[in-house]
Amino acid sequence: VYKDVLGLHVLRSVITDSIGYADMLITMNCYMQLFETGYYLKGAVGVMVSPQTTMPFWGYNYVMLFRMLQGRPDLTVREIGRSICLYFAQKYYEDPVYSLRPVVPEDRLTPEEVAFSANDLDTYDHLNIAFDKVTTLLNDRFRTPTELCIGSQPFLLADIITAARDKSFMLNRQSEIRGIVDIKTFFDNVGKMMDHEEYEDAGYREVFKAFADCKAKTVIAAHQPGRLFEPELVRNFLPIQGPQGVSVFFPGQGQLDVLTILRQEFGFSTIKGMGTWNVFLDNFQS
Repeated sequence: VYKDVLGLHVLRSVITDSIGYADMLITMNCYMQLFETGYYLKGAVGVMVSPQTTMPFWGYNYVMLFRMLQGRPDLTVREIGRSICLYFAQKYYEDPVYSLRPVVPEDRLTPEEVAFSANDLDTYDHLNIAFDKVTTLLNDRFRTPTELCIGSQPFLLADIITAARDKSFMLNRQSEIRGIVDIKTFFDNVGKMMDHEEYEDAGYREVFKAFADCKAKTVIAAHQPGRLFEPELVRNFLPIQGPQGVSVFFPGQGQLDVLTILRQEFGFSTIKGMGTWNVFLDNFQS
């Protein structure tokens, strides 16, 4: 079943063995803006424009894109990435063909439900270091049955992580693949739920801030809806916010078979440099 899928290692080889290096890669594949994807393609791709969510078949605003390329040949790759994000929604609001097509509520995907970003893959080594520090800290806390407090109620760290993941944006409607979360939103929710003293003393503030700073340097521009698949807003969770530009595959119990497939068939979550995240996934599921 999976042999006909174009793996990342094939895509990377196609680029490096042909043109050597792609200044920009624009993808239509849903959920492509994963940390794993960007980390694997760094060195072969400079800027990657990809969705964190599903992407409509009609895609980006190609008319505006090629109009700019023709009129402004001096545009930098970063400026092109910003423009793709800026003019995306305009295509759908102004296109008469799109506006007149039959509306099927359960199938229609509107611009407000799409999130994608232009990311600088040259920053992914730094982002990985910051990501590693967070997961290392979480792994250390998993070694003992650590109890943290939410108000006066003690919770195991695993319970906090479960709740934070479930309240993070899943970025899709299909429950069978609800294993993709925005990393920044997830980390923010973990920090929000922790007792203040634990958050400060254990060093969470420092490592979370370091990740946020690196993420800000990674995401050049993004199309971020203000409200996207809104979770129930309850105490100890952040107000509604759109995806922040980088996702990661974080499966729950119902997606363990998917994780196994990704690891065995594609090496997707065991690529070089993601060791602590794999340990975290194993600790969390055990």
